[in-house]
Amino acid sequence: MKQYDNYYKDSGIAWLENVPNHWDIVPYKRAVIIKNGKDYKDVQVNEGGFPVIGSGGEFAKASNYLYDGEVILMGRKGTINKPLYFKGKFWSVDTMFYCTYLVKLYVANIYTIKQQYFHLTYTQHQLHCPV
Repeated sequence: MKQYDNYYKDSGIAWLENVPNHWDIVPYKRAVIIKNGKDYKDVQVNEGGFPVIGSGGEFAKASNYLYDGEVILMGRKGTINKPLYFKGKFWSVDTMFYCTYLVKLYVANIYTIKQQYFHLTYTQHQLHCPV
């Protein structure tokens, strides 16, 4: 289609090919800050509050929150291959990392890509491990 000829540019990434001209292509490590959760025992409440997120999802409530926004959470051990997506105010336990973003990204799309990547990496690792 002739009208879209100048709408795309080469991404410089073989598997990605062309992207819209207004997109910035940056390495993931330049677009994200990885933060660590904290112990929740001092902020735990029985009613109301904000979700406390662990590797299995929400399991408690907190009187305060660590972050308000759209994030991908990753466990440090045992569940590294099972990222979680969350949007809103939350507290993350000290065995979780969460990613905040320096540029506008479609976090839900990145979450989907991370799930596929972790699944493939985990599956490939398992396939190559001796029984």
